[in-house]
Amino acid sequence: MPNKKIVRLLNCRLFFIALMVVTLSALLSCTQNFGRLMSSSEVSLKFKQYQIDETFNYYLFGQQSNPTAIIGLHKDYTLESNQWQKIDFDTISLQILVDRMGGSTSRSGAFILDPQGNRIGVWFAGAGTATIKMAGEKRIAYISPTVRTKQRSIFSD
Repeated sequence: MPNKKIVRLLNCRLFFIALMVVTLSALLSCTQNFGRLMSSSEVSLKFKQYQIDETFNYYLFGQQSNPTAIIGLHKDYTLESNQWQKIDFDTISLQILVDRMGGSTSRSGAFILDPQGNRIGVWFAGAGTATIKMAGEKRIAYISPTVRTKQRSIFSD
């Protein structure tokens, strides 16, 4: 007959291993539908040079007089959030929006990636990041910026 202490120790270890597997599985399932940003000097430069990509639909977060963020999404993607205003602009209106963006010298660009790491769009804003929740294939439930500049926070708009 095996030692009771050894059996208890083995059962305890198995329990903790099972608990870790369940916890890890739960955490991984929570991140399945979330995209992310990948910092890009290429995207930054394109916005700072006021270059428009015809393969994107562009959206603005904040007011046109003081924008917080601008995104471009591939035209085959749908943004379901009503927090963003769709913008059809030319080089001049893009220049105005980029130049008005909080006066921040830390403005930077990023690629918007889906949960699999595919590039689905571009992001341009002051220092910060975003939460990107997918609603299904080629559908984005929301992109919620967490951008702070020296002048203001988006949470005080």
